[in-house]
Amino acid sequence: MITFGARYISPVQIQKTINKKEIVPYRTALVELLPNSQKDFLSLGVASTFLIRKSQLVGYIHDDFALASIGDIATHEWRRFLAITEEQENYNFIKPRNILGLIEFSAFHTDSDYIYVDYIQTMKKILFDKFSHVGTSMLDCIKKLYPQKDIELDAFPKTVKFYEKNGFEVITHNTGKDDLIGMKYYCQHK
Repeated sequence: MITFGARYISPVQIQKTINKKEIVPYRTALVELLPNSQKDFLSLGVASTFLIRKSQLVGYIHDDFALASIGDIATHEWRRFLAITEEQENYNFIKPRNILGLIEFSAFHTDSDYIYVDYIQTMKKILFDKFSHVGTSMLDCIKKLYPQKDIELDAFPKTVKFYEKNGFEVITHNTGKDDLIGMKYYCQHK
């Protein structure tokens, strides 16, 4: 089945810096990018081309999206791709420059008690605009969408403090400087 663009989920509040000093609330949108949408595939492809220099994670998200679009993901697993974007008149085609953050997550059984975040990537600065709280907002959205589930992820050592501020706890320690650190958010609704 071919769809006609991203699925709008809800408004999301982040922060935007104006004139390099004034921080104001900024309304954005949470959308789900659908692997069976050619428009979403194009949007993510263009965005990843321009953003790959800032982070390889965008490339990994794009690669997994491509695999999901051709059905090349194991049947026991499901994946979702969410984006925080600047608001648009409609979401039939997400303008690549409007993407402020991406998150890919999966669960291995529909009845599992946790969500695994594969990748999370934010774009803090686009041209002259600077945004903040995009990552926190994406994590908050996952917590609201799945209030009954814990959230697990592997963090780079330099991002551990960010996740701890968002309620995550370290569950596995790294053994080397570049090793990922297992982290978990325990939901409050079990």
